[in-house]
Amino acid sequence: MDLLRKAWQTVQGWSRRDSAHVVVLSFIVTAAIIHQSVLWFWYIEDAAITFAYAKHVAMGEGLVPFIGGERVEGYSNPAWTFFLVPFSFVGFDLHALARWLQVILLIPTFGATYLAARETFEGTSFGPVTSELPLVAPAVLAASAQFAVWTGSGLEMALMNLFMAVAIWRSLVELRTGAFPWSALWWLGVTLSRPEAILYAAVGGFCAMVGHLKAGRGSLPTVKWL
Repeated sequence: MDLLRKAWQTVQGWSRRDSAHVVVLSFIVTAAIIHQSVLWFWYIEDAAITFAYAKHVAMGEGLVPFIGGERVEGYSNPAWTFFLVPFSFVGFDLHALARWLQVILLIPTFGATYLAARETFEGTSFGPVTSELPLVAPAVLAASAQFAVWTGSGLEMALMNLFMAVAIWRSLVELRTGAFPWSALWWLGVTLSRPEAILYAAVGGFCAMVGHLKAGRGSLPTVKWL
């Protein structure tokens, strides 16, 4: 209740500019969902591999491509595979559900992208809005055909995009405040999403290291991150 009260007090303190940003961001997210829905019934066939593994784990058969098969890592996206297991366990058809999950994951991805842009252009994530530039990043993302196609493909990109957006935002917050590097957990999520994704985490960690060194914090934040 205390959290809800604080949230309500924050909303009451919004200026017209703050409210306008919320409205525009809502339109941007809606546009992104519409963009993705153009290919609502299209899946990349590799998604069936993930669905099969998640279903068989939920059934108690283990990590097998088919019942009675060899237990082998035939999938390349462990984070997405294990994310789907609980949904299969309670009886959802993963092929039908994945599309809806990807739309749901899309919403906080845009929120984190917007906050990261605010950190970049305004030096803060919250507080009074001082620039319209933070709206550019989510708008460009919503217009991206690659984002729409791959985020809605049935594969891991929706989850990976969310991990990466939050990781970038949190990294920027830590560079500004010197706070504990919880971004490492989000970069770990990115790493577990795709085989090559550890390269994104490495770049993120390197940039954070340079930023902390420039801020005079030494190497301790990087050690904590690692």
